[in-house]
Amino acid sequence: AYELPPQSVLFRRGDEVKGVYLLLRGEAALQVEEGRALPLAAGAVLGVRPILDGEGASATAMTTSPSTMLFLSAGSVQRLREAVPEFDAQLAEVARARREQLVASAS
Repeated sequence: AYELPPQSVLFRRGDEVKGVYLLLRGEAALQVEEGRALPLAAGAVLGVRPILDGEGASATAMTTSPSTMLFLSAGSVQRLREAVPEFDAQLAEVARARREQLVASAS
């Protein structure tokens, strides 16, 4: 696990995401565009959609308070997806729910 100060950027919009981040403690946000951010609390998983879709990040992710993050590399995520079908299904659900959150925050 990594201890991160506020305003630590995990990835930027358009970046290739190197893995999945689990927010163990603290707060973070996904900034989709200037002035529009989706706040996230402990338990949130970041970077799932870009890993599953193989696309660049659709938002900039950063911590907004002192935070503890667990990081799983894209390779580790892929091995878990192949070995544990339930993990793959859960990741797909996380990505679907986050997409809905981002769409709802736009309205």
